[in-house]
Amino acid sequence: MTGHCLEPVHSSTLLVTADVVCPEDPQNVHSEKIYAFVRLHPVLVGMVFLILGSILTYIFVPPRFQNATIAVILLALLLVLFWAKTSPLEIQRQSPGQPITIGNYLKKSRLLFIRVMGITCIVWCVAVTFDDQLSRNQQKIAAICGAGILTWMEWLLFRDRLRCPQCGTNFRKERSEKLGRWTMDQRGAEEIWDSCPTCHVSFDSPAPGTVVS
Repeated sequence: MTGHCLEPVHSSTLLVTADVVCPEDPQNVHSEKIYAFVRLHPVLVGMVFLILGSILTYIFVPPRFQNATIAVILLALLLVLFWAKTSPLEIQRQSPGQPITIGNYLKKSRLLFIRVMGITCIVWCVAVTFDDQLSRNQQKIAAICGAGILTWMEWLLFRDRLRCPQCGTNFRKERSEKLGRWTMDQRGAEEIWDSCPTCHVSFDSPAPGTVVS
């Protein structure tokens, strides 16, 4: 995106501020494209990263260090996914005592869900990987199944907070109808719509029963 720089121009009598167009930095443009791709397709990027990491680990890493290496890869993967999902969530500041907007409410709820899910899955996977009582295959099965169960349980706890607070619309269902069931688009409801697709309440409206402390 082309930016504008304010460059002071001096004269003998006054200081004039000129609007000068700054050239685009190719490196910044390239970084923004990579960041946008990772943010929109974190699952795809994560799966590729995990598969390549696992293959390289089994080829080049001695067997006694493979479990620790896989644990590091999992940790790095989860951190990348956490960064991709949470870094763009810029929640607008509001004055104390003012109701939180529906858009901010959804963002905060999603951010909290991702943080809880990420931390619990990381702790579980690392703990299972270093359990000497389990074989390597048992560790993998336990890590995958345990992370899936934890994610499902946390989703049950947070699902009401991720619905429209006005009418209770399930945005996951609406997203599937709009973007397709197998879409890799990871944007939240408030990033796709400006209002609820069912009751049409604006996401800039106050969320019921919420106040900034």
